[in-house]
Amino acid sequence: MSVHRPSRPTGMRRRGCRISADKGASHGSPRSSALGPAAWSSGRRRGPGRGRQEWVAEVTDRAMHRAYNTEPCVPSTSGDAGKWMTPSTAPLAIALPGTFCAPAIFDGLGHALAGHCRLRALSWMTDADAYRIGSLAEWVAGRIRAGSDEPVVLIGHSTGGAIGLQTAARHPELLRGLVLINTGPHMRGHGDVDTLIDAITTDGVEAMTRRVLRRSFKVPPPAAELERFLAYGSAVPTRAAVEALTSQRDTDLTAALPTIHVPVAVVHGRHDPVRTTADAAAMTQTFPNATLHTVDAGHSPMYECPDAVRTVVVELLTRTAR
Repeated sequence: MSVHRPSRPTGMRRRGCRISADKGASHGSPRSSALGPAAWSSGRRRGPGRGRQEWVAEVTDRAMHRAYNTEPCVPSTSGDAGKWMTPSTAPLAIALPGTFCAPAIFDGLGHALAGHCRLRALSWMTDADAYRIGSLAEWVAGRIRAGSDEPVVLIGHSTGGAIGLQTAARHPELLRGLVLINTGPHMRGHGDVDTLIDAITTDGVEAMTRRVLRRSFKVPPPAAELERFLAYGSAVPTRAAVEALTSQRDTDLTAALPTIHVPVAVVHGRHDPVRTTADAAAMTQTFPNATLHTVDAGHSPMYECPDAVRTVVVELLTRTAR
């Protein structure tokens, strides 16, 4: 396989983060970046018999989950000065956060990608109807079909990466590329997963969210940001957390990796306390067409180093453009 070492653009550092491209493979067939209108709202309408207070509370809760999912106009890449692309014509990236992680953890990356693509993070822990990895992959596929006429870039973080892998294995026609952030095809090496699952039911989702957040960043976010993330995790249904983690524990997608031919970019924070750089490198080598990018971050590079992850996403968009 050929080695691809992208040059380091200016503006690569953010919050002390550095990026390096460690391994590459030959590029796959390009796909279209032109996207049709999207219809992604999954909020419920106020119906007969629903009190106004109940309805307002639900809308407020959903706004907290999706306030960052805005689609401002982005500059035209056609070279015409003063021209702006409408949101519906910009390339689309779909992001899947990890277990207990608020979709807002992708806020910084979404802002960093302005002018390159639209980014929408899905709240699978609150919006999906079933939470096994296979069921979630089908849910994501349905969201892609409903909102895009063209293949999208799918970005998966932690458990969201497992969902992304399953989606890519089952529905490669829906993707132009896959970005995997501090994730893997299985949970071996994660310690006693059963103890974690039991703790969700005994200690509650709020306590588990605090535990997850403590190990998710090299440097903890500001207190107000942590409270925002904690509020989301504390509202996650217990069933969603238990079912998702149980399914991930029982799932090993290693055999599926060689069958995923869409271009893949693996992003790995070197200070992740659970998954190692060696784990990320081994996974990258198993794909037919993948690059590995290590960054100076913990478990959540898209929050800790959004500019570095932006560079990876933009490079993938460039590789897969017509």
